[in-house]
Amino acid sequence: MAMMSSTRFTLPGSADPEAELQSFLRTRWSNDLRVGAVTKLDDYTRRVSVNARRVDLIFDRARNKRIFSCHTVEDLVSFSLRLTRRRWVVEGPTLHQFLEAREKRKVGIVTQSENALIKLGYDKLVDMSMVKNALSRIENLLIWLSTEGSVPLTRWRRGGGSEQQDNNYLYILRKLEFVSVEAGLIVPGAQFGKSIAGKPPRAMYAAMLARAVQEDYHFLSQVLRLTQLVGPLHWANSYYLTAYLADRPKLALPLSQLEQRFAWYYPSGGTDFMQRRGQLMRLINESDIVKGDNHQITCDPSVAERYFDVAAKGSWQAAV
Repeated sequence: MAMMSSTRFTLPGSADPEAELQSFLRTRWSNDLRVGAVTKLDDYTRRVSVNARRVDLIFDRARNKRIFSCHTVEDLVSFSLRLTRRRWVVEGPTLHQFLEAREKRKVGIVTQSENALIKLGYDKLVDMSMVKNALSRIENLLIWLSTEGSVPLTRWRRGGGSEQQDNNYLYILRKLEFVSVEAGLIVPGAQFGKSIAGKPPRAMYAAMLARAVQEDYHFLSQVLRLTQLVGPLHWANSYYLTAYLADRPKLALPLSQLEQRFAWYYPSGGTDFMQRRGQLMRLINESDIVKGDNHQITCDPSVAERYFDVAAKGSWQAAV
């Protein structure tokens, strides 16, 4: 049987089509749905947007009370209301299409939040041992260049993995102008240590690694498959996005509720519970991007202030 390409039903000409549509959405699809803006297209046709409103109850340990997190996403999908001779014809997407639109909007918001957070907290993530280990191949090359001045390309490749992976490492470093390749040699590029001159060597390397993460996190995590970068960012993002949607910059969230939010934002995490909890505790213990202990997580005030400012300017809508 072919899948329906649209939802379609009719109403008596005397009916209130917006009220009937809202009743249909709330009883057949989800109680979270509301009729939004109505646009008159001509004397017989209207476009009606559908909004979704989500209400969560979360516990704020900072205030020792439960708070409501209410947020609305507007214009998820739309329906057409057309008046014929005696009846209203209501036509719009299927439930499956609506669910796809809602998931796409959620992924978009989560990604926007990640992008903002990585630019605000990249230097704090690089301090983590698991992230340093992931970036050690890049760090070793930077150290080598600072002490030797140049490195034969063939010699550097002997210590790595596949040639493609090495080319990917060089791509990000050349893009940032940290290195260049000349006559078979890897040499310092125009930006090698330029913006961080005067720092002690270890601090200089850390700053350069942080710049690489800031500029091209998605390349590092997806193309280079440095998955050690992914877990900590997902946990930090789960906290800050939850705090923003609850309008609580200093939210102290129980870890059990953070784990629930993490599962909502990243439903296909691909790691087991123990591994995820280990990533979370390392984030809390080794990074200043968040604060916390074995029971709760809260913000770094400087990160929270800038994150909320970026989110407000971006007019983010809730991921529902």
